[in-house]
Formats: sequence, structure tokens, C-alpha cells
Amino acid sequence: MMLVPSSYNQTSLPLVEHCSGDWRILSKDQDLDSASGSYFLSVGLHLHQKRNFARAIDYFQQAIAQFKRLEDVEGECRTLAEMGSSRYALGQYDEALTCSQYACQVAEEIGDQQTFQQALSNLGSIYRHLRDYEKALTYQQQSVAIAQELEDVQAEATALGNMGMIYKAMGNCEQAIVCYEESLRIARKIKDCPFEGQILRNLGNTYHAVGQYAKTIKCYERLLHIVRLRDDMRSEVHILKNLGSAYYAMGNHKEAIERHEQRLAVAKQLHNPRYQVQALESLGILHDAMGNYDQALNYHEQQLAVALQQNNRQLVTRIQSNLRNLCYAVGDYTKANEYETYSSS
Repeated sequence: MMLVPSSYNQTSLPLVEHCSGDWRILSKDQDLDSASGSYFLSVGLHLHQKRNFARAIDYFQQAIAQFKRLEDVEGECRTLAEMGSSRYALGQYDEALTCSQYACQVAEEIGDQQTFQQALSNLGSIYRHLRDYEKALTYQQQSVAIAQELEDVQAEATALGNMGMIYKAMGNCEQAIVCYEESLRIARKIKDCPFEGQILRNLGNTYHAVGQYAKTIKCYERLLHIVRLRDDMRSEVHILKNLGSAYYAMGNHKEAIERHEQRLAVAKQLHNPRYQVQALESLGILHDAMGNYDQALNYHEQQLAVALQQNNRQLVTRIQSNLRNLCYAVGDYTKANEYETYSSS
């Protein structure tokens, strides 16, 4: 039997309670011993959902200590599975593997199918990152099967999405698409919009990889709608970039330009010079490819102005080189010499 990790400690943590949709500190006269393992587990889960993974692990460790004290094997097992998820999210794959393997073994022994299913899914994801795809696929397939037996559609959708990532990593995009499409169907059925967005991103990327650009665009356009509902402008910038690339790959330059112009507008709203430079470069390249040299020159000059403001000399030199090449292409040697002067100054 695999040993439980020995790093669990009784680090002092503030007690918190759920109140009006948030968590707050409890009064000081309550100590750690008065809190149950289930309580610490609940706080850890809340922190994990908020992506505060390191803090979640602190609370999971406290939960494990309490469950051990009460000899609550089921509670300890479930907490280890959850902690495996948090350690995986932090890239601590060895620790995540130890937690998940132990949870998997104990859950199977005590007949806790829900925890067993989660631990199997964790192991599938961990082995994918360790590039042991055969093991990853075996564990994830078992996870899907158990989720189906339990009629846990959320867990099934998650496991199918994870299995899609394994197939994608293996280079089997066709099978990855099958998994993503089924996961997407379930996400829409249960109206889980955030999860639908995650699957659409992966599915769109996979369709793009196999050159199915019309389906790529359909995924990205729906994903764009979802992130705009959340007012997630950082994600919006990246999705607009992907949409621009997909439309360009289809030869639809008009739509490609429109998406990159929207991308530029959002980058300006974010006051992000790097995103602005990237969007301006895409617009310059697109107009150059279409033979719109004046507009291409205009966008590259805007790109240069932003780069100069950032005092990024390497970037400035590269943009000036692009501008010189564009000027040479249209026979404007005087203008090209101006950029030569800038780069040597």
C-alpha cells in the first residue's frame, strides 16, 4: 500500500465561515480543534474554486489531520483526492500523483465510487503531463465509465474533456474531437456555461489543427460570446486573435481584419502595449497580403510608435526592418532610408 505524504502539518490557520456568498474570519475564541474535518474540507474546496490552490492545500492538510484523529477514512480519502487536484493545478505532479494514487486505492477498497472516479481522472491528467499517454488514457477511460455508472453528468463531461486532451497530446485529433463534442453536448445540456467555454476553446484549437476552419470559427464565435458575457477582456483578446487567424486561413480577409481591429480596440481598453503591438502587426501583415500597402504601412507605423513608447529597442529594430522591406516592395526607397536612419541611431 502506498504511504500517505508525510508533509501534513498543523499550521495555524484563520477560521472562516460562509456568509452571504463569501467567507469571513470567525471569532478568536474558537480554536482549530473545534472545527471539523468537513469544515476544513469545505473551505479548501471554496479556495480551490477561487484558484487559490496553495491556500486550499493548507486547509486540506488541516482536514486530513482532523479526519485522521477521528479515524474517518472516507473523509481523509476524499480530501486527498481534492488535494491531488490542487497540487496538479500548481504543477506539483509528483505530490499530486502520490495523493491521487492513495485516494484511488483507498476509495476502491471502501467502495467510495465518487472519490474513486475523481482520483482516476486526476491520475489521467497527471500522467498526460508526464507524457505517459497509455496510462493517462487507461485511467481517464475508467473515470468516464464510473461517471456514467454513477449518472454523474458533470463528472462525465469533465472526464471526457480530459480524455480529449490526452488524445490531442497523442496526435489523435479525430478521437479528441469525438470526446470534446460529447463533453460539449453534456455541458450545454446541464447549462454549465463556464465549462462549455473551456471545451469550446480546446475543440476550436483541435479543429484548427486539422484544418477544419469553418468548425473552428463556429467554436470560437460561441466562445467569444461567452467571454463577453463575463466581461473577460483578456480572454477576448486571445479569442479574437484566433478568430482572425481562422478567417485568414479560410481566405476571408475581410472578417479577419474585422476581428483583429476588434482585438486592437480591446487591447487599447486594457491599456496593454504588448497586445496592441501584436494586433497592429497582424493588421499590417493582412493588409500587406491584400496589396493594401498604404494601410499596411500605417498599421506598422502605429506599431512602431507603441514600441518606441515602451523603449523596447529589440522590438523597434524588428518593426523598422519590416517597414523597410515594405517600402522596398512598393519602390519607396526614400521612406525606406528613413527607417534605416532610425535603426542605426
